[in-house]
Amino acid sequence: MSSPFKQKFSNKSPFKQQDPPEEGVDQIKNWVNQREATGRFNDQLGNGQKQKGFNNLDNTRRVTKNDFGKIFGEKPSGSGQYSPDDDVYFANSNDTNIHELAHVFDLGTTGAPQQINDRLLTENDVNSSIQEKITSIPIKDYEPNLFEEYILGQKKQAYKLNEYQLNAPEIYGELMKLRLKYKMDPNKIYTKKDIPALRKILKQESGYGADRNINQHYDDKNLLRLLNEVVDVNKVNKNNSEFA
Repeated sequence: MSSPFKQKFSNKSPFKQQDPPEEGVDQIKNWVNQREATGRFNDQLGNGQKQKGFNNLDNTRRVTKNDFGKIFGEKPSGSGQYSPDDDVYFANSNDTNIHELAHVFDLGTTGAPQQINDRLLTENDVNSSIQEKITSIPIKDYEPNLFEEYILGQKKQAYKLNEYQLNAPEIYGELMKLRLKYKMDPNKIYTKKDIPALRKILKQESGYGADRNINQHYDDKNLLRLLNEVVDVNKVNKNNSEFA
């Protein structure tokens, strides 16, 4: 969905940068800085990627759900959403705020949200190194009921997750929310001994969409990979301008 502000305002969104950083921005930055200090994440943070992500955090503003809806001409659904074309997002809770700020940092590491101002962004523009790392980690061959369609009581089709493929930005958003909510140590390397505690935490979380349910989608081996190899999150997002 196109934003009218892209064409109407030469400096993109009318919600501008004079305000102090949004709540949660410093949390994201501090966590990422500590992660970078381990020396293990240059592929996802090096060559200016981290600073581009930080710049996007500094230049993106939180607005109300109603004001966000005015950009697109309709009230959005859900509890949060980010528009990289307009440098704005809304979030109805603290958890959702961190989730959306994770999108802001992740997509920002590409530089595209701040550097491309003459057209709407494409999916390729905001395909980050973080997302590529997520995509490289296998998911379970699991068939949730959400993808089962019944006609006259007969199952028509069930999509396996390795066919459907996860939405890497959404996994990233949930991952960062978990890390900050449960005060996970950026320097810790998780092992098999940590699996019971991790599963307990993941089971406590609710409201995951089918494309972001970390507990269901990853076996123990790849859950550890997700936590240990991803600095903070196959890109599947049919709307290139909005990330929930």
